[in-house]
Amino acid sequence: KWGYKHLPLPSIHPYAEPAAIASECAAEQGKFWEFVDYVFANQSSLASDGITAAANAAGLKTSDFDSCVNAKKTLALVNADTTEAGSFGFRGTPSSLVVDKNGTVLDTIPGALDFDNPSRPSDVKRILDKYVK
Repeated sequence: KWGYKHLPLPSIHPYAEPAAIASECAAEQGKFWEFVDYVFANQSSLASDGITAAANAAGLKTSDFDSCVNAKKTLALVNADTTEAGSFGFRGTPSSLVVDKNGTVLDTIPGALDFDNPSRPSDVKRILDKYVK
C-alpha cells in the first residue's frame, strides 16, 4: 500500500502549505488525487490562482472548498503530517517509509531515488528487496 503525508516546505515553495491544506479540503469531497495530480503537474504556477485552477480541474464544489481553505480547516492534519515526517528524519520530499503489514516501520527512503539503478547501491528496488521473501 502507499499512503500520502504532507511535508510542505514554505522556505522552498511559499504555496506548499496552502496547497497541502487545499488538498485535504479536496479530500473531503473525495477528490484528493485529482487535486494533487493537477498541483504537482503545475507547481510553477501554484499561486492562489493555481489552487483555484486545481479545484476546478478536480471538479470540486467550489463553495465548500473555498470555505474549507479560507478557514484553514485542515491545517491541523497538515501540521500533524509534518511533525510525523520530522520524527522519521525527513527533511524533503519525496520521502517514503517501508512498513510491514502490522504497521512497523522497517526502513526509510529519504528523497527521490531511482527505482532500479544498478550503478547506485541504494535504490528503491534494493531497499524493498531486503524485505520481500
